[in-house]
Amino acid sequence: MDTREKLAKLADASQYDLSCACGTDKDDRRHRGKEGLWLYPVSLPRGGKSIMLKTLMSSACVNDCKYCPLRADANAERCGLEPTEIAKAFIEYQRSLHLHGLFLSSGVVRNPDHTMDRMIETAQLLRRKYAYRGYIHLKVI
Repeated sequence: MDTREKLAKLADASQYDLSCACGTDKDDRRHRGKEGLWLYPVSLPRGGKSIMLKTLMSSACVNDCKYCPLRADANAERCGLEPTEIAKAFIEYQRSLHLHGLFLSSGVVRNPDHTMDRMIETAQLLRRKYAYRGYIHLKVI
């Protein structure tokens, strides 16, 4: 499975985290964008709206939270992306879709510290390698 296929699966799996998914009208709700990725509306600080890409770093999880469709004992398709893959793919989408930012979450891979280290590495790549100065939201694990 290539990076784009994995990103599509991980972005789809991120739909279970309902933050910023609900709104009062159709423009305030998440929607599928290019290649089936979930895009989320955001209000800009100076007014107006933009969109943000939301994805998981991994759909694998060591935890077995009974409410979660991606829990360890669930029959879910598992895949993951490396920090370099996410950073590069996001920059490509950001340039073509004019995204406002990245919302990155993940299943717990190995342990919470390892997972957060990988998410922080992704943000550092975006800032340092790609000089991205836009919005990055990392879900604390």
